[in-house]
Amino acid sequence: MAYYKVVVKGGHMGAGKSYDMVRYYEARDILSAFTSAHSLPRVKKDQNGTAVFSVEPIIVDEYYQGKKRESRDPYLNYHRMHRAKKGCSYQK
Repeated sequence: MAYYKVVVKGGHMGAGKSYDMVRYYEARDILSAFTSAHSLPRVKKDQNGTAVFSVEPIIVDEYYQGKKRESRDPYLNYHRMHRAKKGCSYQK
């Protein structure tokens, strides 16, 4: 397995609005990382794949640091935090 840093166009902010979202993947190859990122929730659904700006290989230390940052990003973890506040025990 290899590790990748993927920059995608984040969505659900209104028509024509987006922001650059960085995600980190462990995948077989660069195409697998691209496909996984393109199909994520909260990513603009451009049919031609232009929602993915870049995919670059990284070292394992950078991958784990990136996953740690993802876990603290309120935009990526909104539903998890929202369920916790409501007292819902179901976790994905």
